[in-house]
Amino acid sequence: MKSLLLLGAGRSANVLIQYLEKHCGELGFRFTVADQSEQLILEKTASLNHGTGVAINVSDHEKLLELVSRHDLVISLLPPSMHVGIANMCLNSGKHLVTASYISEEMRALDAEATTKNLLLLNECGLDPGIDHMSALEILDNIREQGGQIHTFKSWCGGLVAPESDTNPWGYKISWNPWNVVQAGKGVSKFRENGKIKLLPYQQLFRHAVPVDMPGSGLNLEGYPNRDSLQYDEAYGLQDAKTIIRGTLRKRGYCKAWSVLVQLGLTDDSTKIDFSAFKSWPEYVATFLPQTTNLPKAFRKIFPELDDTSDSMLHWLGLFDEQNSLQHNSIGVPAEVLQQLIEKKWQLTQHDKDMIVMFHEIGFKNELGENKNISASLVVKGVNNHETAMAKTVGLPLGIAAIEVLKGNINEKGVCLPTKRTLYKPILKKLASSGIVFSHTLY
Repeated sequence: MKSLLLLGAGRSANVLIQYLEKHCGELGFRFTVADQSEQLILEKTASLNHGTGVAINVSDHEKLLELVSRHDLVISLLPPSMHVGIANMCLNSGKHLVTASYISEEMRALDAEATTKNLLLLNECGLDPGIDHMSALEILDNIREQGGQIHTFKSWCGGLVAPESDTNPWGYKISWNPWNVVQAGKGVSKFRENGKIKLLPYQQLFRHAVPVDMPGSGLNLEGYPNRDSLQYDEAYGLQDAKTIIRGTLRKRGYCKAWSVLVQLGLTDDSTKIDFSAFKSWPEYVATFLPQTTNLPKAFRKIFPELDDTSDSMLHWLGLFDEQNSLQHNSIGVPAEVLQQLIEKKWQLTQHDKDMIVMFHEIGFKNELGENKNISASLVVKGVNNHETAMAKTVGLPLGIAAIEVLKGNINEKGVCLPTKRTLYKPILKKLASSGIVFSHTLY
């Protein structure tokens, strides 16, 4: 009997667990869901017929290795920093691994060993990264097969709130790891535009968001470059393209207001502060400013880019509200306090629906030398705050890949991304049967 281990039972695991329950039942497989939280395990596995739950301290190396060794394949939803350790356990015990996280250089270094041992370590197989790779490569490969040459590639993705559940001026509610929301954009974003390399440091990133118009969607969006777009030149075969940008989508106006929080220092994750010294958010925020007699006026002076819309967004968060007390009363970093604030203000309530939006824009010269463009758009809405679009689009590619590997339908070995046809075709086909289908327009 084939067996599968899912490490992590958080927000992104909900739809994945349902998928594994259904398909493991049909195939006679078994699966185990493991998490540090015993309560979470009970909640997520109580109604399962084909899966079991186990509470485990993932820092207990011996117990985790023993658990890994009892299964044929591991899906890891643990923090990315733990994936190389999990991968080594898989290599030592002869197991396959699937993750949704960005590949690291340490993970790449395991390719030769994984290949020698006929094991697959599949990374970036969630939403973004994941579905973005697969849907883009399907288009790019088709263009090349017909003799086309790609000169422009832009790919945008965002986890947003559905319009019917959009009840705050930010147009945003949290459907994934809130810490990652606070830390989004850290580092230097790299991309190529009109043949020139561009670098945007974190402090400047959100000030340079651009409008993104997705035809027929009715959505008012903007996007900012995400991480290092240039690392996909080789994987996507875009070394000769004049423009390559992979970016993140937000509701228009979000980035200008968020940029103020970044520049102020509220997203900092390195400076230790004793938060017990502050009773309210205005008192805390004032420590970041040279002039504190009137916070709203000080903001307008220091951040001249603020307009009435972004100003109202900051007010709505409660930065200037004396009644808005800090939840954190011990030593920590500013990013932790901001996370607590947005978790409260941007909460996805029980009947709220989140929304995933993905949009590719590809310019190419066809076999006749004519300039053409093709766009591909995807909109997926959640059902509620449990069965979210985020959980669906992150979880289903992982579940599909895992089941297809165990069935013997995917036979790639080594450290891989889902950019090979042998990987993306079966996964996209199964995603389509679950309603995750792109709309394409050629013009």
